[in-house]
Amino acid sequence: MKYDLIIKGGKAVFRDEVRNVDIAVKDGKISAIAETIDSEASEVIDAQGQYVMPGMIDTHVHICEPGRTEWEGFVTGTKALAAGGTTSYVDMPLNALPATVDRESLHLKLEAAKGKNYVDYALYGGLVPGNLDKLEELSDEGVVAYKCFMSTCGSDIPEDFSNVDDYTLYTGMKKLAELGHMLSIHAENAQITDRMGQEMVKQGKTSATDYAVSRPIFTEVDAVKRALFLAKETGCKLHLVHISSAEAVEEIIKARNEGQDVTLESCPHYFTLTIAQSEELGPVAKCAPPLRTEESQEKLWQ
Repeated sequence: MKYDLIIKGGKAVFRDEVRNVDIAVKDGKISAIAETIDSEASEVIDAQGQYVMPGMIDTHVHICEPGRTEWEGFVTGTKALAAGGTTSYVDMPLNALPATVDRESLHLKLEAAKGKNYVDYALYGGLVPGNLDKLEELSDEGVVAYKCFMSTCGSDIPEDFSNVDDYTLYTGMKKLAELGHMLSIHAENAQITDRMGQEMVKQGKTSATDYAVSRPIFTEVDAVKRALFLAKETGCKLHLVHISSAEAVEEIIKARNEGQDVTLESCPHYFTLTIAQSEELGPVAKCAPPLRTEESQEKLWQ
């Protein structure tokens, strides 16, 4: 057999070991793995001394082009992804201006992406107040999933992303269930965290620790439970993003064990940094949900 590609002599990373092997590719798929493959190939890559491993897929990337390219554009973002071993990504619908919430803004995003991507990509669509009648057209145009915020987000800038109200969340879930799409959610109780933050600022409490205290774990758990309940009512598939607490994880696992179609993700900083370190690190350690205590972090590891 003649292959399209043979990668010769690389250190191939398998599930539980690393072995020096040849890897043959035909029609875009791995066709053979062996210590030595002597067949002909249109292209041969000498991988002696190099590691050969599957490319990663990052399903949560924020490319801020168009509109805020100076934050992170397609060129800089996808070069970094490629350098880190990521070969495909899915881009979130916020941060760019306009946010990706309808057919027109999606086309602007796709046009901005032309000729600038170093890896494969797909796009999210947004669920925001006012675009319930745009969800189907986003699906028709090829978005692979949707994203919304239960916590306050966005700005006063026109066409920026904004968080959902309960009606938009419920009705949007119904529509996405009909379309067969998944909804990713940033889950924090906006009313409580916003007011707690405002009160702390009035009291002059503006340290990194104060910020974390203004967004306690129960505000994440409350939003997660409401999202799960509405998803159960509507049949919507859910993915809960950047979950920061063991308590929230437990609620999601419970719902999954009861039959709901729900998954979750967290972030490296919740496993490696704590509130105590945020004082030293400063604004670079500010995130939402915030960093937690060492005790909470240990629970999250478990």
